[in-house]
Amino acid sequence: VQFFQNDKTLDTSNLYNLLDKIGHIPLPPYIKRENEKSDLKDYQSIFAKNLGAVAAPTASLHFSETMLENLRKKHEIYHLT
Repeated sequence: VQFFQNDKTLDTSNLYNLLDKIGHIPLPPYIKRENEKSDLKDYQSIFAKNLGAVAAPTASLHFSETMLENLRKKHEIYHLT
């Protein structure tokens, strides 16, 4: 897939810069307000490690790195993508 801006192909870095500039965080539908800076952290799952990962399932938002580490001590954890 190629992306263009003003008839020029965007490389990955420029594409992400553009998306950061014009995009927004997809908040859950019950939140009726514009995006805030804190949403970058508050509405991102700890499982989303790759650049560009968005829209964390709200069921995972209560997980923290500490909680996940405690689970790892007692259980084997598998990541599926």
